[in-house]
Amino acid sequence: MKSLIQRLFFKNVSTKPEGAQKVEARPDQTVSVNQASTTSNTAVIAQNTLIGIGARRPVIAETGDVVGYEFSIPGTAIERLKNSTDKRANAAYIACVTTSALLAVNVGKIGFARIPAYLLDQGMTLHDCAGIWVSIEHIPTLNAGDVKTNTDWNAFAQFVQRLKAVGAKVGWEPHLLEYAKLNLELAPDFVLLRQGEASIAALVEVRQNLPEPFKALPTFATDLRSEEELESALLGSISYVCGAFSLSKSLPDTPMRPPVPPDVIRLVSLMNLLNSDAELSTVVADIKGDVGLSYRLLSLMRSAKYANRQTSLNIEQAVLTLGRDELYRVLSVLLLRYTGTRRVSSALEEIALWRSRFLELLANARHEPMPGNFFTLGLVSMLGSILKQDLADVVQKIAIPEPAKNALLQEDGPWYTYLKIALEIEAHKLSDNSLLTTEFGGQQRVLELSDRAWDWAAEQSRRN
Repeated sequence: MKSLIQRLFFKNVSTKPEGAQKVEARPDQTVSVNQASTTSNTAVIAQNTLIGIGARRPVIAETGDVVGYEFSIPGTAIERLKNSTDKRANAAYIACVTTSALLAVNVGKIGFARIPAYLLDQGMTLHDCAGIWVSIEHIPTLNAGDVKTNTDWNAFAQFVQRLKAVGAKVGWEPHLLEYAKLNLELAPDFVLLRQGEASIAALVEVRQNLPEPFKALPTFATDLRSEEELESALLGSISYVCGAFSLSKSLPDTPMRPPVPPDVIRLVSLMNLLNSDAELSTVVADIKGDVGLSYRLLSLMRSAKYANRQTSLNIEQAVLTLGRDELYRVLSVLLLRYTGTRRVSSALEEIALWRSRFLELLANARHEPMPGNFFTLGLVSMLGSILKQDLADVVQKIAIPEPAKNALLQEDGPWYTYLKIALEIEAHKLSDNSLLTTEFGGQQRVLELSDRAWDWAAEQSRRN
């Protein structure tokens, strides 16, 4: 299966997407801040120079739902591009980010593309931006003087207006809002808040103190460092958030922290039974020994999604009807329902499903004998976040293989490589020269598997 980039960008960069807004512009539809003429056929750039661009991470709305994906140029490449004089290669990087975001838009999601300002004069294909959100970052302070006669500002303004003309939403950081205030025709569509070293409280304060008339604009906080900060930002009325989910190995002491629910321990135990190819009769006996689980399983079998199956209110029949793989999926969904009523519950579920499926696909690529164990590894790695527990406490109370424990608690051992790849993708830190991915078919193959896992996770979330 092709990666997110390959499915759109390498197919034909210059093809106008179906349903895109008609734009009156030059035939090649390529513009830059300085009106430099560049080719729109950036697909001629070697594919392996663009490895790492397609990694996406979820955009979470105030509702707590995953509503889109963020795409950016990896940090390892940004500094190199800043000093690069190869405009065609730089334009290819930009096109990969924007066309990846466009593909998200085409399936009804927000496509959020992050573009450094110093790459804008390298050329951008306008129709690749129809309907996406474009964050223009690292904008330098403009020269003093009237913005209407400031050459830098006017060039920037013209570029933004062209982006808006194709239906893109354009935003930037608060330090340029005073300039926009003097030229309201150039008001941004949203305000970008990058965390950096700032606290969430500081970001929320910036959001509350935005100058008029920008207080009503959506705000987008990115590069947040943990699920607690993601949740705090949403509770602080920030519209959209994006960042990394940690392993939650050590949380601040909370006197009222609940214990690990016994049902979680039971569900993971059952999943391990299925992974070990235990007889279904053994699995049935284990389920029947838990009245609550038996009831939930039978209730699920009565739901509309299984209405077309010949089922009876009987545990043996339910297990046989589902089969080993579907039963494993059902147990996974039941486990993830322990996210409860947290603001980011829906996002936690989808990210956990992505991480689990992704590790399983990596295990398949490496021909591991029991790839289901890696699905469990992914799920357990999210249980600290889901249960608001120290991961160490969770791991001590559930039965998982020793290599999984080492990966989760010691960040060591043969299984940790799988987890590290997932964490680096989530944090947008998978470098374009990483050796981590070599044994899995290379970085491009790993990103393809990541895409497949995201598609699968989104489908499971819709089904449940």
